[in-house]
Amino acid sequence: MRRNITAAFALAAAIILSGQPAGAGVPRPLAVAPRTGPSGAAGSLTISGDSFEPGARVSLLGGGPWIAGSYPLSEGAHSVEVHGQHACVAYYNHGTKLGGIHLLDISDPENPVRVGLFETGDSGVGVQTVGSIAYVTFINPYTFLGGMHLLDLTDPAAIQRLGTFYVLQDPQAIMVEGVRAYIADQYEGLKIIDVSDPANPAQTGVYDTPGAARDVVVAGGIAYVADADGGLQVIDVTDPGAFGQIDTFGPDDRQSDPTALRLSDISPYKMIYWD
Repeated sequence: MRRNITAAFALAAAIILSGQPAGAGVPRPLAVAPRTGPSGAAGSLTISGDSFEPGARVSLLGGGPWIAGSYPLSEGAHSVEVHGQHACVAYYNHGTKLGGIHLLDISDPENPVRVGLFETGDSGVGVQTVGSIAYVTFINPYTFLGGMHLLDLTDPAAIQRLGTFYVLQDPQAIMVEGVRAYIADQYEGLKIIDVSDPANPAQTGVYDTPGAARDVVVAGGIAYVADADGGLQVIDVTDPGAFGQIDTFGPDDRQSDPTALRLSDISPYKMIYWD
């Protein structure tokens, strides 16, 4: 039986239904509206679904998500990566015409503190940290050409640039695995950079995807590329000099073109989620 339940709420969270008579079907929520709401403000939440019985009640498990803390970046943050007790935030400040990364200590979530800063005239786009090295993709706001900085974070108060790779068009996302950096470079496809020598990063392969490479995840020698209108590209990158396309998944609904990916390893399957 299809029913709607409307309840007052302060914060969204998991749903518990109670008041079901013995033998009743298992409640199956199908839709929640609104999907978002203002933090800390009261409102109404409507849950639609099957097998809701008269007298069913809704409660918010654990009080729902909340903002534990914040770090203002009026100049604009483009991406963030968390490693241990630190967060790297790629950014660009239009006022000072400088960009790069903020390195934040988030050991106290309520009071994140900046412990490091690296700035150039480039706009930080993406960042991944492996060990003590941060790999930061960037766009130059004047030439509109991109690249990747390799930064030594050993001393957060004095971040040092180890090397830079300059030949990128419009880097959208980066993933580092082993001694290779995989970069989704928009209309130039997937690029692989050898970073075994941080002072001299070198391109070892390019795969020209049919669409616009917007995100990439790599696992077990396979690269999954969110290629916008090119769909999901599945590429064998075992040999960077000789790519092999394994498969393509293109959604029929063009509004579902993939631009962001997440990989979950659920043995014996690898599950890809896209936005």
